[in-house]
Amino acid sequence: MPTVDIEGMKVAYAEAGTGLPVVFLPGLVGTRDWFRYQVSGLSESYRVMSYDVRSARNVASYTLDLLTEDLARFLTSLKLQFAVIVGHSFGAMVAQRFALAYPQMTEALVLVSAFPTLEEKSPEAIIDALSPGQVRVESALQSFLSKIFPHKLQTGTREETDGLEWLTSHSATLSRTTLAARTALIGKFDSRDWLEQIEAPTLVIVGAKDKTPFLAGAQTLYEGIPNAELEVIEEGDHFCFYTRHDLVNRAIDDFLKDRLSSGARAARDIKRRRT
Repeated sequence: MPTVDIEGMKVAYAEAGTGLPVVFLPGLVGTRDWFRYQVSGLSESYRVMSYDVRSARNVASYTLDLLTEDLARFLTSLKLQFAVIVGHSFGAMVAQRFALAYPQMTEALVLVSAFPTLEEKSPEAIIDALSPGQVRVESALQSFLSKIFPHKLQTGTREETDGLEWLTSHSATLSRTTLAARTALIGKFDSRDWLEQIEAPTLVIVGAKDKTPFLAGAQTLYEGIPNAELEVIEEGDHFCFYTRHDLVNRAIDDFLKDRLSSGARAARDIKRRRT
């Protein structure tokens, strides 16, 4: 598995294909493995990548700006001037902020099961809504060993199931600090005041069977971002990128081919050079 160095931190990532770079950001307890169907299904047309979002050393220093900078450094380390940024749920928070902070590096934006804010702020409710199953929390010993042997600690055998069971078995094992830091970020997040400043062509994807806050959130994102489209995935849930990956991949592919035609990309390249 390839890695890149981000300020002394080794970040593992998955990659396949060539062409326009498309970077996937996982949700609350997600890993780069969650996007295996995107890596396999879209790599015939695009350079598809996904990476593991950093863990938290403490709650106070774990900020959305830090995660946004990580994404910028990830692209820079791979000598990429721009990419399509795809975020799922928690990862879509980072994607929204990145599109605002780095418009010239955001070729297009895809927000899957995303939200501009959540009314329910309790950590328990956030974890329940944004996790596919039981969250695995590191013990004190595991946390200690992972600091000494990063990326080498085994957390047990993962059964090769499918659907939400597969996502649960391939979820990240998080420290209590990381889980607390991420839920705190979600609780504070509110992009409604600056959605209109996002310039990138944006596709908002939501599952038809997702919970009401995410259906309403998708509508708010669609109406608030000037250059946005909305795609509702039939029979899709909060994890539709996996459970209905066929429809999600098709929606992403159609959107990119339509909105990033040669003429549209040429216009964006001219704008980049001028700014």
